Amino acid sequence: MYDPEVTRAPDDEAHFWRMVEDNLEHARHVLFDYVAETREEAVRGEFRTGGPKETSLAPMSVLSFRAVSSEYDQRDYCLELGRATFPVAQRLARARALTPEFAQAWGVLQFCHGYLASHLFDDADTLAQSRAALRSAVARSNLPQRTWIAKLALMGRAEGLKRSEIDERLGAYIASFPRSPTFPAAWFDVLIKKGQLRDTFTEKRFSYLEMEALVDEGIDDPIPPVPGKFP
Repeated sequence: MYDPEVTRAPDDEAHFWRMVEDNLEHARHVLFDYVAETREEAVRGEFRTGGPKETSLAPMSVLSFRAVSSEYDQRDYCLELGRATFPVAQRLARARALTPEFAQAWGVLQFCHGYLASHLFDDADTLAQSRAALRSAVARSNLPQRTWIAKLALMGRAEGLKRSEIDERLGAYIASFPRSPTFPAAWFDVLIKKGQLRDTFTEKRFSYLEMEALVDEGIDDPIPPVPGKFP
């Protein structure tokens, strides 16, 4: 995207305007072709890569959100200003109008372009701590469901079933489990999606070790009854 060619002095006026057109395209690409990542998307790991989306951004995927104070973060301001300035600079460049107005518009545009490009090339994860706190809060809020699943899954293990079979059968069991005022549909929606156990509760994300710890600790909140044998 960027190379030393764009920094050398132009050979003549025609070359100068070709360089201007090339740099206009670089600026247009950054200003209009990328999504500005929101804080919520960054915390959720919407654009994150690697496993459960807990690692760094893929470079040049979005204009990254940075965990800096609002007083110092100028990303959205530069994005708005750059988009507003771009058509002015483009119009003057096409008219080959090397005027004070063009110089002003060009300076503003390149400042915004450079600031935003730093967000585009940023692959850091400055919200890892916030993401971990969110996962912890979700786990705590789902404690009754996790405890119920733990009791059921450990029963299946005791009967010699493989974890994959346990997860599959639990999905079907929960889908057909009677709903009630105490345990409405929303209570079970946390556990399944389209009749299958959500990843949060499967072998991928919920180990037997965690299950045993939950069952040993116990819980005060009500949970649905556990049958005498694995369903």
